[in-house]
Amino acid sequence: MNLKDIRIKQNNRLLYYWPLSETTGNTCKDVVENKMAEVTNPNWIRPKHQQWELTNTLNVKGNPSVAFDQKKDILYVVAQDSLYAISIKDMQLHADKLSHRQDTLSAGNQSIFDTASGNLYN
Repeated sequence: MNLKDIRIKQNNRLLYYWPLSETTGNTCKDVVENKMAEVTNPNWIRPKHQQWELTNTLNVKGNPSVAFDQKKDILYVVAQDSLYAISIKDMQLHADKLSHRQDTLSAGNQSIFDTASGNLYN
């Protein structure tokens, strides 16, 4: 479970607000009264956005393009001879050889995932 923005109100008046935007440690500060709270097993999100971690590498032929399926959290990489699908949820990589190899994918080629139809276009 992920928690963020804990607010305590009484009669519609904000008494305490912990944004939970810390980057380290087991405590967080309320921005209304400066009260400290202890956090058990924190997994702070901000450092994950500030300090990226290499999770995988992919070498492809030609000029690849990418598209994202936001409903399924899948990043597609379109290359000359293969289509790669990377699940953002578990970082699993799936590769399919294309039935018709593209001789060239020009620099600046674009791929788009249409969420309405579920189709990937290049």
